[in-house]
Amino acid sequence: MKDILTRKNKNKGKNFTLILTFITAASLLFCISVLCSCSSPKEADQDRNYTISGQLSEAVSSAQNTLSQIKKAYAEGNLVKIRTAQYKVLFKDSVVMGDSIASGLSSYGYLSEDQVFCQVGGSVMNSAEKINAAAAKKPETAFFSYGINDLGMYSGNTEMFIEQYTSLIKDFMKDSPDSKIYVNSLSMPSESKISSGGYFYKWEEYNTAIKQMCEDLDVQFIDNVDILKSRPDLYAGDGLHVNSAYYPIWIERMIKAADL
Repeated sequence: MKDILTRKNKNKGKNFTLILTFITAASLLFCISVLCSCSSPKEADQDRNYTISGQLSEAVSSAQNTLSQIKKAYAEGNLVKIRTAQYKVLFKDSVVMGDSIASGLSSYGYLSEDQVFCQVGGSVMNSAEKINAAAAKKPETAFFSYGINDLGMYSGNTEMFIEQYTSLIKDFMKDSPDSKIYVNSLSMPSESKISSGGYFYKWEEYNTAIKQMCEDLDVQFIDNVDILKSRPDLYAGDGLHVNSAYYPIWIERMIKAADL
């Protein structure tokens, strides 16, 4: 029994060391990338130096904060917290664009504000500015998550919705051509929400159209419908939004799809 416990403790220590190594390496790589992007001393000016210094300081501060969270979670033996603390690092070169459901990724603290370009009432009809800002970051990976608000804004008109969605994604591709793009499905409204009226009953039709759009654009579709189908307890009170426990499940789905 003593040998078994000893092996378990060694494995825990090894796993924790690997996690710390991963976080530290990611932070160092970011710092190096910032330094490599600098112009030669002849071209550099004082403003540029201040900007670079600020970026490095911010990266170090972020890394220290993440390490602190992981150490605390490890001390508590809380594996969930350890995993949660990794999300911001795993998404360090990624952005998420979407509506109020997607905005919960940052409001609940799973991702940072500069990784989430979302707004309450977000729709493909009103999110061009947010999407342009996300594309300006030239992320390695970009996740789109629109449609719930568009059910009402387009009065259930699938063709008009897809036409605008396609246009926004194409614009993003032009501004950030090297980004790998993933498009999330609509989450399923609750039965009570669907029966309450409006165009929520067309959510499946929208998802079918989004999936076809992804095939046409040669980008990957992420199907999240089963999450709420199997876990209705994750709905918030309105049967449309979700509670905080939904987000780790969704994030893991995106991590797996994009191999982050």
